[in-house]
Amino acid sequence: LDRWGLGRLRELLYERIIPGVKKETQAGLIHNLGILLQNRGDYPAAVELYERSLKIQEELGDRAGVASSEHVIGSIYLLTGDSQRAIKQYNKALKIAEEIGDKSEIAMALHQIGNIHYLQGDYPAALELYEKSL
Repeated sequence: LDRWGLGRLRELLYERIIPGVKKETQAGLIHNLGILLQNRGDYPAAVELYERSLKIQEELGDRAGVASSEHVIGSIYLLTGDSQRAIKQYNKALKIAEEIGDKSEIAMALHQIGNIHYLQGDYPAALELYEKSL
């Protein structure tokens, strides 16, 4: 639907089906709806949806989902120029990923934190994080 210019229709369809599905599915659909809004540049609404998804994932004990949501919330903060909040979110995602042994999420969080150090001109710290991520 996005490719055909019907992204808003896709959003409406998500909103219609979310209340009628299981919590596990709701979390994923709400997260995906957040991605649509993020791609459209509506960052506050995207964060709100990611936080709704995060709350459901916490209720369900879905630690991987929680880490993913923390990560994307950090990405929004980075996009909006709030590096400190972004690092805080990435560190939350990193801690959870380390607890559950999710190497992919660990690598992504380290890389994103490295990017922030790079953007701030702290190249030694960025390089160290990039190497850990690798």
